[in-house]
Amino acid sequence: ARYAIVREGFSLPQFEERLIYTESTLQALQSLASAYRNQLQTEITAIVGCCGKTMLKDLIQKIHATTDVFTSPE
Repeated sequence: ARYAIVREGFSLPQFEERLIYTESTLQALQSLASAYRNQLQTEITAIVGCCGKTMLKDLIQKIHATTDVFTSPE
């Protein structure tokens, strides 16, 4: 990693120039992820639940095989 997001007050002198300080590391990471997703020129769909996610994901990938559909490998 080139940089680390750390809570204010954290100290690691040998890496001081590579630390990004914030009040909430979770909120900072969520903001970075949101900014990244907003730059993508694609729609993101999440499949949630307790049963059948992998099967449904694989089915959707096969149905849309001729278009640009990307799925997680697992």
